[in-house]
Amino acid sequence: MAFVSRISFAALVGCLALSSATAAEAPAAYKLSPGDTVEIGIASIAERTQRAVVQMDGSIALPEFGMVPVGGLTPAELQTRMEAVLPTKIVHQRLPDGREQMIVIKPSDVTAVIAEYRPIYVTGDVLTPGQQAYRPLMTVRQAIAVAGGFSLLRSRASQSGPDPVDLRRDYESIWGDYIRDYFHGARIRAELQNQAEFDMQPPQGSPLSNVLISAVAQAEAEGLRISLNNFQQEQSYLDKTAKDAEAEVEVLLKREQTEAAAVKQDEDDLARVTKSFESGNLTNSRLADVRRAVLMSS
Repeated sequence: MAFVSRISFAALVGCLALSSATAAEAPAAYKLSPGDTVEIGIASIAERTQRAVVQMDGSIALPEFGMVPVGGLTPAELQTRMEAVLPTKIVHQRLPDGREQMIVIKPSDVTAVIAEYRPIYVTGDVLTPGQQAYRPLMTVRQAIAVAGGFSLLRSRASQSGPDPVDLRRDYESIWGDYIRDYFHGARIRAELQNQAEFDMQPPQGSPLSNVLISAVAQAEAEGLRISLNNFQQEQSYLDKTAKDAEAEVEVLLKREQTEAAAVKQDEDDLARVTKSFESGNLTNSRLADVRRAVLMSS
């Protein structure tokens, strides 16, 4: 993995897509860079095992062997390099009795491993930004997890403008209100025109899901069906009431005509009886009976 001096959280998130896309590929071999610590051992001289830090120029300092360039090497290439370099020297070893012994190093006696990996630095909206220890085959996602993961509090504290999450929520909320009003208006127009259906296609550019849009449209369609049904029932009731009223008016008019004719006849009888009474042909009791009959009929 390439050396990471400073990694912002935004860059880490951007790398996630790349790491996901290449997950099926074989991971690239780790290459030595400044900050790595290697351990060189010689099986025949156990006390000569030593560690060396890779310098800025990509080399390590080994006593009796000088500066050995290892920058950019993989662990396997480091082993090969050490097997080639160390056997070129004759090592002098002092024995417990004071004598000095020369030892010829064989390639098979040499071991070279990475003892400590250079650290990585995770900054940005994570819980614990800063230096983190690297482990072989660590991914960007794992590095973020080691740093504590995404921190919403740190993100909002360092944010200078509106929160994109809030903006997105408000944007979708406004679209939701617009979709509801859009279909409600379409339903009202269909109801005024006495149409059983309306166009249920949503406006262009809506970020809302088709399921949500369809639910709003279906609700307005059901409201239109209920409104038209209620209107038809009310219209039928009013039509029936109007017909019943017309029939009742007709009956009352006929009754009025009949009663008017009866009253006219009673008035004629009264006039005739009164004339007869005045001429002396009727008694008072007969005249009173006729008047009483006229009053009752009226």
